[in-house]
Amino acid sequence: DAFYEGTIAETVVLTLNSSSNYSIDPNATNATVAITSNDPLPQVLIEAVTVQPVPGEVNEGVSQVFRVRFANAGDVSNEDTNILLSISGTATNPNLLEDASSIGLGPDDGDDFWISSGLSVQVDNTATPPTLITTTPTVVIAAGQNEAFFTLDAIADGVAADDDLETVTVQVGTGTGYTPGTTNSATVTLRDMDVLPTVTNILRNSPSGE
Repeated sequence: DAFYEGTIAETVVLTLNSSSNYSIDPNATNATVAITSNDPLPQVLIEAVTVQPVPGEVNEGVSQVFRVRFANAGDVSNEDTNILLSISGTATNPNLLEDASSIGLGPDDGDDFWISSGLSVQVDNTATPPTLITTTPTVVIAAGQNEAFFTLDAIADGVAADDDLETVTVQVGTGTGYTPGTTNSATVTLRDMDVLPTVTNILRNSPSGE
């Protein structure tokens, strides 16, 4: 076939059944052959799949789902494939990691977004309290699957900003068991939904003298 099946070899075992018409060498009752994939590594694509009111824009307080998938619909690995990602743009989130709700960690003050689900996360349980370890974000396409998903949440901070358009770009990096495809990055724009305050100048009558 033309589909990539992963690096783990598949095996076929042939075993002789007994019969009165022949005898079987006890040292050679079966034979095993290994089948390895000689197809090229699959290409990995990424795309933003949530339909927003304005395509490409994510309002504060709204989530955006991204899909990471093998380009060929028939490509499924026989092992988990760790897809390395890089996250950049003008929006702020220094850790680039998802929330570990089990240990009470979430976005920090000043963050514009966070990855609420779908990315792998490492926790240092020796720290008090436990803390997230900053690593290269990774999404896993599980064995037997063709795609994986993760979710970006735009944080509603209640603070109006003069520059209400900030970007987040997610790009597929080079890893093991795949190659980045032609559509290897996706960019969304975060829109500030808070309203700038109105300042009213009220002039009151007051005694004055020369």
